[in-house]
Amino acid sequence: MIFKNILNNFARFILLVPQEGVTHNAQGKATALILDKDDVVQLREIEASKAIGDQWVVTSGLQAGDRVIVSGLQRIRPGIKARAISSSQENASTESKQ
Repeated sequence: MIFKNILNNFARFILLVPQEGVTHNAQGKATALILDKDDVVQLREIEASKAIGDQWVVTSGLQAGDRVIVSGLQRIRPGIKARAISSSQENASTESKQ
């Protein structure tokens, strides 16, 4: 999600990323797994400075349009090929299994 923030007479864009899509490495730095244009998982170091509700404000490391992986993190690793599904598809799949 992208918001336009007006600060000191200039526009700045910030990204909001679901908290479940952000983890921290052994050095304590925030990271996110993204799915690149070739559907390969990539690990990105990001700046996640503040939480708003259930989302992190990301000020660097991600761009608008990046596909952040927010579920199945324990089964996925950087460098592997993956298939993206929307959260609505995932919810429908979970409900049909119950």
